[in-house]
Amino acid sequence: MNDSQKASLQADIYLLLFLGLLTLTAILMTASGHLLLNTIYIGLTVVSILITYFWGIIPGLVENLLFIFAQIVVMVYLNLAQGPQIPLTLTFWLIVPLGLSFFVYQMTAEQRQLQWQNQRLRSNLIEQGAFDEQTKLRTMVAMV
Repeated sequence: MNDSQKASLQADIYLLLFLGLLTLTAILMTASGHLLLNTIYIGLTVVSILITYFWGIIPGLVENLLFIFAQIVVMVYLNLAQGPQIPLTLTFWLIVPLGLSFFVYQMTAEQRQLQWQNQRLRSNLIEQGAFDEQTKLRTMVAMV
C-alpha cells in the first residue's frame, strides 16, 4: 500500500469515527432531555470544531479546555442555585467535543497530505511531459 492509499484510508477512517461520535452525541442529547443546555453545548462544540479545522489542534484544544471550564462553572452554579436538578448524564459533554475536534483535525491532516501529493504529482507531470531531459527538447505533449 503506497502513501496516498494509506492517507486516503486514514482520512476515511477518521471521517467514520467523527460521524460515529456525532451519532453517539445525538443519541446522548436525546437521552439527557435538557434541550436548552444541549443546544448551547452543541453550538459551542461546532465552534470548537471550526476553530480546530481552520487554526489547528492547539487552538482547538485550548478552546475545548475553556469550554470544559465553562461547563463546570455552569453546572456548579445550577446545582448550588437550583438544587441538584441537572443530571449527571450531561457529563458526556466533557469528552465529546475533544473527540470531535481530534477526529476533524486528523481527517483534515490526512486530506492536506493527499492534496500536497496530488499537487506534487501534477507539477512532476507537467515538468516531465513538457521537457525531455536526455535531448533537451520540448516534447509533443508541450506542443498540444
